[in-house]
Parts: sequence; structure tokens; C-alpha cells
Amino acid sequence: MSAARVGSAALGVALGIATAGALSSCATQGPAVAPAPGHWSGRFSLTLSLPPSDQNAQQGREERAQGRFTLTRSEAGRIDLDLFSPFGQTLAQARSEPGQASLVTHDGQRLTAVDPDTLIERALGWRLPVSALPDWLQSRAEPAPNGGWVVRFERRFADGRPRTLQADWPADARLDERRLRLRVVIDGEAG
Repeated sequence: MSAARVGSAALGVALGIATAGALSSCATQGPAVAPAPGHWSGRFSLTLSLPPSDQNAQQGREERAQGRFTLTRSEAGRIDLDLFSPFGQTLAQARSEPGQASLVTHDGQRLTAVDPDTLIERALGWRLPVSALPDWLQSRAEPAPNGGWVVRFERRFADGRPRTLQADWPADARLDERRLRLRVVIDGEAG
């Protein structure tokens, strides 16, 4: 996988994680409820499985990205994420508040948008709908399928919060379709 593709995949994860919660707090109707604050640190991996490029190809290809992250959601709904390579170099820093999302890459490139989904699409060319990640990380129950994603909690902390989760899209993918798998392992959390 080229450095540009690794950067794009990592960017997608960073954007999805960093901007999580901003849309969910704005999209709910009725009284505004502040998102629950939290702080997480851990590891992620993202696998993009692509179908064969033509009928003669026997196999598709996979592109992978992995790294470490710290994620903080404040009581006011601000999301801060620092994304690192497996060796500790900063890949990206992302920030999100209702109505504004921004990302700065390791090489100084800055991307902004009015909302997280637009920012993700701008960075990758396609949407990565993981905007509910902080809520998933605080959940004690398996989330319902969300936008074609299926999420499984593989391990939990003693208090029942997820320690390891895996999200797959689409939930019922065929071999000839593009598939995404996001795996998040929380090393530490509070909140």
C-alpha cells in the first residue's frame, strides 16, 4: 500500500473517530442533550477489501492502515483526536465541534468542512460512517446496525464498556463488493 493510500485510510479513521458525536448531538430532536464526556487511548486497524479489477483477476486486493490514537470528547461536545503511526509519529490531529470539523495532517495539510461526513468524503472520496464511535465506546449494549455497518463488541472492561470492537461495512457484503473493516482496541479509558 502506498504512503498516500495509508495516509488516506488513516485519515478516514482519524476523521471518523475525531468527528464522532458532533453530528449525533446536532441531529437529535427535542431537548439538546450534551454528549457524555470521555477519554480513550488505544489502537486501530482499517482494512479496505476491493473486488477483482476485472473478470480475469482471481483475487481482489486489500489495503490496510493501522496505528494508535487518543480521543477526547468534552462535556460541550468538542472532539479532539491525535492519530499516530505504529512507531509514534503523528499522522493527523483532528478537531470537531458542532458546525465545524478540521484536520491537520503530518505534512501540514489542513482540511476543513462544516460537518464530519463532508470532511471524510473530501479527504477520501467516499464516506466512512463511524460518527457514532464515542457512543459505541461507552455502550454496554451491542449497537443496532447503523448505515449498513454491523458492530460487534469482542471484549469488555470489568464495568461492561467495550474494550475491543469491530465494525464491518456493508453488513452483508458479497465478494464482488468493496468492504471495510474497522477494529478498535482501547488500552485505557475514563469517563
